[in-house]
Amino acid sequence: MPKIFKIVDIGQDPNFEPTLMYDINSRQEIIVSLFSECNLKCDFCFQKNIDTIYWSPSNTDVRINLMRSCVPNIPRSKIKVKLAGGELFQNHLIKRGALNDYQRFIDNTIKIIEENNKSYYFSITSNLVFTKYREQIAEFLQNNNIELCASYDFEGRFSSTDIVDRFIDNVEYFNSVGIKPTINFVLTKKAATMLMYQQDQHLVKTFNKLHSTNEVSYEYYTDMNVPQYDLTEKELGEVFIFLYNHYPNVKEIQSLVDPNCDGSKYCNSSIWIDTVTLYQCCNHLKYVNEFVDNKQCIMCDFYKTCRMSCPRLYSKQKHCHLKIFYEYCKDHQIISI
Repeated sequence: MPKIFKIVDIGQDPNFEPTLMYDINSRQEIIVSLFSECNLKCDFCFQKNIDTIYWSPSNTDVRINLMRSCVPNIPRSKIKVKLAGGELFQNHLIKRGALNDYQRFIDNTIKIIEENNKSYYFSITSNLVFTKYREQIAEFLQNNNIELCASYDFEGRFSSTDIVDRFIDNVEYFNSVGIKPTINFVLTKKAATMLMYQQDQHLVKTFNKLHSTNEVSYEYYTDMNVPQYDLTEKELGEVFIFLYNHYPNVKEIQSLVDPNCDGSKYCNSSIWIDTVTLYQCCNHLKYVNEFVDNKQCIMCDFYKTCRMSCPRLYSKQKHCHLKIFYEYCKDHQIISI
């Protein structure tokens, strides 16, 4: 995870200054971790190295108060609230009434956002391997018009075909009731290798099936100090070219080649809320200037149309994966500048 600054009052923080990476018209993402307890242990997850925080109404109160502190100071008018755990839909939590507490958080958050004259929508990320309470979960999602993101893994989470099959069964169930989960995966070195070289046939075939039925999205792996997971800029460029040619429905790849695609101007700097409010420093002038100077962004042919790459802000490499991808697209007349 990249370096982050504790910022409760964003508007008053002296380190914050909108830069070329900050689009006032794009939506602001707020990631709210209600707790860190999970039913799986993924190798690349940053939460594996922190003390476990368990679900409780008092912990939810802390997060509601932090929302009350930060929302009035967000310059943007559109907000995406992304709820996560840990894993929110664990069987024992739903049995104990956690959905009612999630509803309380949502109701309070809507009130806070509306009081500040901002628009909003909600999403929830789940690993989708729970075995019970699908009907209650579906009703909760539908009643609140919540986007469901299903986290897919190439790093060992699916340690048996039974877990993969349970994931697929849950995806198919939610598809059948009109809640089509977006399949989300972390773009680690192993994920890229498995896709590009079609390793682990069961996992790749499953992913291919999901790509044909559901929207697919990736997240950058952002801890650049762990080389076994992180991709270099050159490698990322090649991965993007591969995804464009073999997995064109990946949302972020679409946004790179289609300026009208939703999310094409989406800034990835996110406010992270757990027991404190943390703001990724993508918009801190010092780091942006270092990044732009290192990559020579101003001199790049694609500068005016580039989405920028906020999650890669701490990459010290001279190469730029987006430039590699854009050059490929230009050479193959996929885009023009």
